[in-house]
Amino acid sequence: PSAGVNVLDVKAVPAPVARYFTGAGNAVGGVHVRVSPFDSRIVDIKFFDHQGLNLSKQVQRKIEGAFFREDFRRAYMGEIGLISDALQATAVYTEGFLQAVDVEAIKRLNCQLIIDYAHSTTSLVLPEIMNRLQCRAIPLNATIDETKMAISQDELAQGMAQLSIIVTPLKADLAVRLDVSGEKVSFVDDKGTSLSSTTALAAMCVLAWQATGG
Repeated sequence: PSAGVNVLDVKAVPAPVARYFTGAGNAVGGVHVRVSPFDSRIVDIKFFDHQGLNLSKQVQRKIEGAFFREDFRRAYMGEIGLISDALQATAVYTEGFLQAVDVEAIKRLNCQLIIDYAHSTTSLVLPEIMNRLQCRAIPLNATIDETKMAISQDELAQGMAQLSIIVTPLKADLAVRLDVSGEKVSFVDDKGTSLSSTTALAAMCVLAWQATGG
């Protein structure tokens, strides 16, 4: 605001919601602040372009240079920007999500999922999407806990081991664990096997080729 920029405050939302709303809201850019998922001593400040994508290294260096040189505009009193609450950000993301998938096909699957929300803000967004898709979802760690915004690799491994144990007795078709930022996901199949990142990527590629025909 001190530079004359108007700001839409999306409050506490997962990074994908902030990214999508940046592009859907016709903003010139976006900023997402979070505790690092891997180290609670570090705060990550992510800058997005007008599409909600990460800035290039070149643009990042320009921003850093302007910041350290203090080479940025300071607005006069009457030109100071306004901060407005963007309470519709989650709803906009939800509608965009549902438009991007085949809702009726997913409903026909009648699948049962186990979703580990990792105590993150994703638990404020995904349950509504699951309901709209008529997916039977068993939630784990679905309450926000500020003390668990960063976890170690050992804690992640323990969480995946827990999913592997419970997926078969609960007769789930798939178990997923979301990271705290909501941008990464790990999978356990219906037999309790934890999928490697390479296998998960290969599965996503096959689905993309089936959907687009090439």
